[in-house]
Amino acid sequence: MAEPVCVGDTCETARFFPDLRLNYAECLLSGSPAQRVLTACHADGTRDHFTRDALRVAVDRLARSMQRLGVCRGDHVVAIGRNNAEAVIACLATAAIGAIFASCAPDIGVPAILMRFVPLKPKVLFGCLRAEPRDPGVPVAKRVLETAARLPGLAAIIALDNGSIAVDEDTTSLLRLADLLCGDDGDKDGPGWPRHPFNHLLFTMFSSGTTGAPKCIQHGAGGTLLEHVKEHRLHCDLGPGDKLFFQTSCGWMMWNWQLSALASGVEIVLYDGPLEGPDTFWRIVAEERVTVFGTNPAYLRFCEHARFSPGRMFDLSALRTVLSTGSILHPDQYDWVREQVKAAMPLQSISGGTDIIGCFVLGNPNLPVHRGEIQCRSLGLDVRSLPPPDHPEAQIGELVCANPFPLASPGFSR
Repeated sequence: MAEPVCVGDTCETARFFPDLRLNYAECLLSGSPAQRVLTACHADGTRDHFTRDALRVAVDRLARSMQRLGVCRGDHVVAIGRNNAEAVIACLATAAIGAIFASCAPDIGVPAILMRFVPLKPKVLFGCLRAEPRDPGVPVAKRVLETAARLPGLAAIIALDNGSIAVDEDTTSLLRLADLLCGDDGDKDGPGWPRHPFNHLLFTMFSSGTTGAPKCIQHGAGGTLLEHVKEHRLHCDLGPGDKLFFQTSCGWMMWNWQLSALASGVEIVLYDGPLEGPDTFWRIVAEERVTVFGTNPAYLRFCEHARFSPGRMFDLSALRTVLSTGSILHPDQYDWVREQVKAAMPLQSISGGTDIIGCFVLGNPNLPVHRGEIQCRSLGLDVRSLPPPDHPEAQIGELVCANPFPLASPGFSR
């Protein structure tokens, strides 16, 4: 008898693939060991490169260290992290052992961090401790320490960099990621990470806080992976040989979204530095031979107002698609990209959000791009425009998904 694909027919009760077992980290790190899968770019121009095997070994070593600290399946691990390789390793190691990962960027204050992290009762706090000239306000190391002091169940603070911090040894130990990544390579036949149910929790995200304290939004591993693989492979046409660079931070769901591209054999390119001028991100696109670049309308407008022409300044011959999200992409910005970046290259406006850690509407490599329009609905999602009750004939309404899909099954909760 065939295994059921879905049990239940409403968003609140539907359970997709109830008999399936998987490990998110295993799915992302399977493939050719020698393939380069991650490049982390820094503000000083240096780069960190990882092959799939090197990344897998680092993830496995950290996962083992976290288990020795008492982190178990279903526990929360949190990070105040920058968009670098260390944050990726921390996230994948958390997923490998079945724990749940939540992160924020280091540019928010301690009260905002605590509103997000205190309800999770995390076992481990990853933190960037090294001060950077661009950091606002209170030094980031002090913010990490103040946060840790309000998280009484912590087994350890793990420093993601070589910064320093004074820790009360009677309460919480301070460890360094670099030290935890030293050791044997584990099982030569593979790490043997446990596989979990399709809905097993993977990420805890947070609402923006514009309507009160940030609210937790949790996503399961199977739904997240399935939705991201669909969006990457089918809507973005990503595959082996591609390089994806998305302008993001650890506090935005696009950070999690781009991470899953590893499951499609894609190399992801990260940048943890500041926006120093209109050339900052285009320079990375050119130097790293990026094929798909993700940005936002604000950056495109910034470049336009600076009278900057990326196509004239850099060799963008490898670039084949630009993705844009975060706010409205206006019709004239399509013209600017065509004229100043690259003619006949699709500019795809995508829209989704933290609630689904994915997209409701996005690109389609088989359809033309019309200025001012998003190309298509996300495949398999019953996306509609719901008109106001008092104007049922209206063509404009609320964006809704009218039927269950894997990302909205019980692995998703608020």
